[in-house]
Amino acid sequence: MKLGLISDVHGNWEALQVALDRLSNEQKVDKLLFCGDLVGYGPEPNKCVSKLNSASVICIKGNHDAGLVGELPVDFFNQLGLAGIKWTKKEITAENKGYLKELSTKKYLPEEKISMVHGSSVSPLTQYITQKVEAFRSFQRDKNDFSLQIFGHTHLPVVYEIANEDVKENKVQGGESFKLDSDRRYLINPGSVGQPRDGNWKTSFAMLELND
Repeated sequence: MKLGLISDVHGNWEALQVALDRLSNEQKVDKLLFCGDLVGYGPEPNKCVSKLNSASVICIKGNHDAGLVGELPVDFFNQLGLAGIKWTKKEITAENKGYLKELSTKKYLPEEKISMVHGSSVSPLTQYITQKVEAFRSFQRDKNDFSLQIFGHTHLPVVYEIANEDVKENKVQGGESFKLDSDRRYLINPGSVGQPRDGNWKTSFAMLELND
């Protein structure tokens, strides 16, 4: 099975099209896993929400999605983020707003043994995982028997590898491949589709191939 991993689209329709073309048309992924923040900052929230509102896409809610539907206080966001939310509230359709409101803040896929959060298991909407200790705490807090946890929020692609109480951080520069060990557990951030913050302006996403 091939899974496409995407996060943090933030209303960037052109970037989302690129990611979906690579994952769906070229790689022929079986499912897409989206780790939150469909809206915020970018100018095409309705196109992005409508596109990912599909049975073949498993979505969870991000902090900007939650802010849009009134589930996070406005003082959580910086000035730019708050301006994006205020603008998006004027543009979003009722149908798309309703879809965002119904999204859960975390998911567990038992068949694949995959956990999904936007931030971390400690705080699914708001906590950033930027260090090994935060990755380990998210691993400890998740009560599901997961092999992989997919997350977003930082806009930085990274793979954390956990064996017992040892955590290894693998920062991703782009175009890299990792072979995952079945005896270990992993936290994977595919980076941001719509607003990369790793110094590389190109859209960021990942593909995960699962073997029996």
